[in-house]
Amino acid sequence: MSKAALLAIPAGAASGAFHLALLLGSPGAFVFAYLATLPLFLTGLALGWGPTALAGAVATLVVAFGTDAWPALWYATIDAIPAAILVRQALLWRAEENGAVTWYPPGLLATWICGYAGAVLLALALWFSGEPNGLEGRIENAIGPALQRLSMIMPVRIEDEATKTLIAVMPMGVSVSWAIMLGVNMALAQGLLGRFGKALRPAPRLVEYGLGPLMTLAFALGLAASFLDGTTRLVGLAVAGTTGLAYAVAGIALVHALAARTGDRRKWVLALFYIGFLLFYVWALPALMVMGLADQWLGLRRRFGGGPT
Repeated sequence: MSKAALLAIPAGAASGAFHLALLLGSPGAFVFAYLATLPLFLTGLALGWGPTALAGAVATLVVAFGTDAWPALWYATIDAIPAAILVRQALLWRAEENGAVTWYPPGLLATWICGYAGAVLLALALWFSGEPNGLEGRIENAIGPALQRLSMIMPVRIEDEATKTLIAVMPMGVSVSWAIMLGVNMALAQGLLGRFGKALRPAPRLVEYGLGPLMTLAFALGLAASFLDGTTRLVGLAVAGTTGLAYAVAGIALVHALAARTGDRRKWVLALFYIGFLLFYVWALPALMVMGLADQWLGLRRRFGGGPT
């Protein structure tokens, strides 16, 4: 057995164990579950795509032995498969005529995350299309009992309209949270490996982050679908939310480029920006999304960017 396989197997076991921490139901266990893809990304960005696939397969078996086939399939869908895809794409490169190496750009990695999330949502919508009210009805059946218990212990009655709104935004919340989780774990893995000189590729720079017209089309279609009814509305909101998040990252890249123009004050400007973002993220996220859209179509970073960031 190769050295890569010997390292991939325990990494996969760790990933599966992290995912199974959800069964404990405690806040600390949730942190471990959030980091379930970290061992997969550490394996892949240090050893390659093959060991990532092996680690994902081992992790899926661990989850299957700890629960049963359906949770294992869900783990493979939301953790193992997307991690393997992203690692494979991230390690693509090409040699330029001047001898330089160009690595797969971070914007396209974000596009893969959004596209995968959309594909899973569509698959779920088709899977539950034969049930009453489709995916919307499935979610209502899942959260209905919890809402009824909540209304019994709270003095305020939960109105039907509020329930419908919660059902509509739930796929978007899950999709956006999943995309953030995947991106955070991949960035953590790249940072840790880079710190110890074990990364196969250099860390992507925000200045290289760019989204193509396909993402704008997906955002527009998702936004349009969100004004319709039923399952179409749920999927539309989720697609608009996930692609909107990708554009918010482009907005952050624009802020970094503008901060680079301030020279030595750059770190202070960015520190103030992130403090403000954490305090007012509800308003900051839509603003960053608009900035990202403007940047991608008007080339604001190329016009006003100050340097590498």
